[in-house]
Amino acid sequence: MAISRQIVNLMASEIKVESQLGVGGKFSFTVKFPLSYNWVNSVSNLGGKQIIGYTGNPKTILIIDDHWENHSVLINWLQPVGFITPEEKMLLMN
Repeated sequence: MAISRQIVNLMASEIKVESQLGVGGKFSFTVKFPLSYNWVNSVSNLGGKQIIGYTGNPKTILIIDDHWENHSVLINWLQPVGFITPEEKMLLMN
């Protein structure tokens, strides 16, 4: 919880908690992000430099999102630059 609070604070927000004894708690926060157009090119081309990968051993990254669209976007952005996702790892093992 402390790490989550720090991340949310860095995004100029705060975590709100609703709790009921014997039921559980609900944690929420709201963050405003600017609307981005053509984000694939803007993210992969920072400061006039194209992101093509990183140095070092391949890293496995777990992507968790309840919307398959978001999950798919992240996988399609991270795999080409050298990250391995659990889905890809399972394909490599077969």
